[in-house]
Amino acid sequence: MHDENGYHKYHGIFLLANLAPVDSHGKFERVFDAYLRLMEDKRFVLAINLVNNLGKVARAKPALQGRITDILLHLDKTRHKHKDLLKSGAVLSFGEYFGASREKDRILKFVRGLLKARSPKARKVAKDFLARHGP
Repeated sequence: MHDENGYHKYHGIFLLANLAPVDSHGKFERVFDAYLRLMEDKRFVLAINLVNNLGKVARAKPALQGRITDILLHLDKTRHKHKDLLKSGAVLSFGEYFGASREKDRILKFVRGLLKARSPKARKVAKDFLARHGP
């Protein structure tokens, strides 16, 4: 996560998210803040892949779900300009843990808001999510 090489960071995002389910010693929680800072990297590819993988983390680490949900619901605050694309990644992540979420109403409102997004991908992801999880 601290390497200057974006390629290494890219793989770190996937590795940490996929290792979170087997982390029985709470190591992920200790690096969570540094993990989240990758979203603000100047390289959009890192931000979108982090957002896409936060759902795996939320499913594996229920104690982090509230914080992850808040982060995903507030992607408008990110430095990246392709916010609708980031939000489509948030919807994919919400799909990973929606059934266990305590924030279903907030998530559904967020997803419904993407039905009129400029990004065709965001509209499609939102429509698919709502078809599976609610009106």
